[in-house]
Amino acid sequence: MYAEARRTGWSGAHSRTDIDRLDDLVARYGAPLLVLDPNKARMRYRELQATFPFVRFHYDASALAHPAVISAIAGCGGYFEVSEEGALAAVLGSKVDPVRVVHTHPVKHPQDLLAAYNAGVRLFVVDSQTEVEKFIGYPGDVAVILRLRFPDAREAQVPAIVRGVAIDEAASAVRFAHSLGVKIDGFSLYLGRRRGAQPYAAAIARTLGLMVELENALGCRFDVLDLGSDFPTAAHGSAVELAEVARAVRTMLLPLADRLTLLAEPGRLVASRCLTLVTESSRAAVDPVEASESIDAGATLIVVDGQQDESGPFFRILADTRHRIFHTGRHSGRQSIQTRAAAG
Repeated sequence: MYAEARRTGWSGAHSRTDIDRLDDLVARYGAPLLVLDPNKARMRYRELQATFPFVRFHYDASALAHPAVISAIAGCGGYFEVSEEGALAAVLGSKVDPVRVVHTHPVKHPQDLLAAYNAGVRLFVVDSQTEVEKFIGYPGDVAVILRLRFPDAREAQVPAIVRGVAIDEAASAVRFAHSLGVKIDGFSLYLGRRRGAQPYAAAIARTLGLMVELENALGCRFDVLDLGSDFPTAAHGSAVELAEVARAVRTMLLPLADRLTLLAEPGRLVASRCLTLVTESSRAAVDPVEASESIDAGATLIVVDGQQDESGPFFRILADTRHRIFHTGRHSGRQSIQTRAAAG
């Protein structure tokens, strides 16, 4: 028997209209179904654009690397982040201009780095002096952003991969890069597990102070401030949380919008409500990992789009059955499914 969906914290986010449409799909095609609605990503991305018009948001393709979602974000004039293996191929496969991509993988293999550059990517985030060294000899059109870590004494466990250079060591790291002939074009913020308006505001203020200090000391100029991979809030952030963060940072950032390129990678926030697993007895939002597991177990993948004319068909069957595009890394198991032909 097909396993019931494991519910997430936002599984109850479906409206009455959503549920009625899901019921209609089950009546027509049976269950289980995995329903992907790229319009939810489109709406979330536009919400971010409206709330933070001075920030350039790069959608994290590793959150959900499906071409329908990537195309939805691209249709908003969106930008993209690639942080895992295979994400760049997924983005470029959807005909996204590579200059709209920021490469943030914490450990870049030299061949992967060169491949990304040759593909047209020009903006890279680095996490250590070792990563800085990999840019020796690259042309001057590369923009290198140094990720800053803001240590928190409350985090007792040290992660397997340390993200970023500690803020207290940033000046030394920038000087090291300059000694190698590698220009640091700006900084990226990494706050670890801390969330909310005040930690972001404090980190932004400290980073802006660091920029001024180093520009005066080294005679350089920084052009980019990356607000980080979880800005503005956690994956399930509400409109109230977004507004709170906006109020906290707007005063600092708006005067700098003409001076700096302000960007951010909103983590899993954009794609957090795109996938629904529908069984005979449940309607549950699921994450991409569970989505692929559901397809392996026999669920039919259907792509819907709430922007379609309601007089036309509500859904279309996914033509490309390589469902592992939900994952951007290496995975075992079946690599394809049989989708049912659309009727009507």
